[in-house]
Amino acid sequence: MKNKGLLITLLSLIGILIVGLVTVMILFMNGKLSFENFKFMSGESTNLIFEETYENKFARIRVDSDIYSIKFINSDSENVNVKIYSDNNKIKEVRANDNVLKINVREQNHIGLFNFVTPVIYIELPSTYAGYFDITTDVGNVKIEDFTNANLKINSDVGNIKIGRINSIEADADVGNIQIEYTKYATIDTNTGNIKIDEINSFDLEADTGNITIEKAELTSNSKVKTDTGNIKIKKTNDVYINAKADVGNTKVNKSNRKADIELNIKTDTGNIKVNY
Repeated sequence: MKNKGLLITLLSLIGILIVGLVTVMILFMNGKLSFENFKFMSGESTNLIFEETYENKFARIRVDSDIYSIKFINSDSENVNVKIYSDNNKIKEVRANDNVLKINVREQNHIGLFNFVTPVIYIELPSTYAGYFDITTDVGNVKIEDFTNANLKINSDVGNIKIGRINSIEADADVGNIQIEYTKYATIDTNTGNIKIDEINSFDLEADTGNITIEKAELTSNSKVKTDTGNIKIKKTNDVYINAKADVGNTKVNKSNRKADIELNIKTDTGNIKVNY
């Protein structure tokens, strides 16, 4: 009898957990909940532990961090300025080798993950920078201002990614929202999180769970977008052929030209599709 009672209790707890997860998923899909609602830390650190200025000769800036916020900021200076803030960091490595700047930082103490201030990396450089940003992050938000000639490659486990205007993006994200103002080309694969793009010219987008929204797709080559669970909305396209399919959900597509040279493929397993509305 005791074992039966324990089994019932465990099944009840599992049921509550499943309901909670489903509820959170639905809220994310409906846009009523965002990863920005979750504050992993209480604020940004103001304790400067590293600052250095370099001549702007780097073809690639590589950042590898565990729980840092990472910010690429426009600067009036022609140089590259790196600032690192942390209340706990004792492990850091910043190296300038030939044409590559490498920034590797790790926090010693992870115990206070949900209550201590966020360590931050600031990379300040001119908006004309035409190299590559190569970012690997475990937990932390990433913000990149306007660098229209630069290219981004990012691998993020947990955190929101916010990008201004940039030449190209290659992103692999597990959990977090991705927001982009403009890019010529993007290939993005995310497990859980929404993708929102204001303007884009070519793309290959995929989300396991999350909505994908594009304000303007002025396509210059064949493109595709797919979600397993999530809505897909593209407000405006140029003259292209739109091949859209939703296994479970509604599909509404306007202004599709079957004779157009460029094809846009849209697919969702569970979700609604809306294009040119």
